[in-house]
Amino acid sequence: MLAAVLLSIATLFSACSKDESVDARAVFEGTWRATESFVFNGVPLSDTYTFTITKSSGSERNILLTGFAAEPSETITASVDGNSFVIPQQTIISEGESVGVSGSGSINGNSITYSYNASFIDISINVSGTATKL
Repeated sequence: MLAAVLLSIATLFSACSKDESVDARAVFEGTWRATESFVFNGVPLSDTYTFTITKSSGSERNILLTGFAAEPSETITASVDGNSFVIPQQTIISEGESVGVSGSGSINGNSITYSYNASFIDISINVSGTATKL
């Protein structure tokens, strides 16, 4: 009888425990339509494109953004912390030029708000954008 009571109590406590195996990256996964705005040579510009986010197999905190910054053949890495992510400084190739990219963003439901800096030669562009999950 005592064993049955202890088993019932143990089952109750295990059913109430927090699931530690939830992967924070899962909400970011998918295909996204981005709309960005920036200023280049004093001219306000905007761009719209799609990109995909997948989980990195190399790290439990990283995601891979393929096609981000309107570069379909480039993949950048970001680190996830809860609903936010950070893009550490890294280099992509855009129209044959090496471009440094770094930034951050956050997710709220099916929407990501982000900003990043793109720098090449002696030019630096601050880009802000929103992306909606498709």
